[in-house]
Amino acid sequence: MGDSVESAASADDQQLAVHLLCLPLELVASAFQNIEWMSCHSWPTQGSLLVDVNRTKSHGKSWLPHFFGMDNVPLNITDAIQLGKNTIRCIQLSSLQHLFAIHASVARPTAAEVEEEPSVIKEAPFDHRASEQPDNTPIHTQPEEFMLDIKIDYG
Repeated sequence: MGDSVESAASADDQQLAVHLLCLPLELVASAFQNIEWMSCHSWPTQGSLLVDVNRTKSHGKSWLPHFFGMDNVPLNITDAIQLGKNTIRCIQLSSLQHLFAIHASVARPTAAEVEEEPSVIKEAPFDHRASEQPDNTPIHTQPEEFMLDIKIDYG
């Protein structure tokens, strides 16, 4: 009786479950100060995944199967994401045993950028070395809408 009805479903019957998490900032900040989570990151076998972000738009970008597997670092899709609706498409070319997650964070300016223009928050590349960021760096607090359309293809 412990078997789930969902486990017997075929690929045609599968549904996507999407969860929105709201975590305390202190908990998340401490997790990012610990760089160990990066060591667990790995891409599937080279040649088994294609990713495209906003492929029909001028700022869109695609990563072909030969790209993945070269470096086991998170894929920076920042330049392909714009305000408004965004579409991320992951096409698996073979069976994958990976969980894909999207991480979005406020891009913090460098100390030089804050000195240069303290009233404007400029986007800086994500820096995993959170402890080297100034503690008094302002963060963007105005409301923003971020929309993401994720296409799942069981192909």
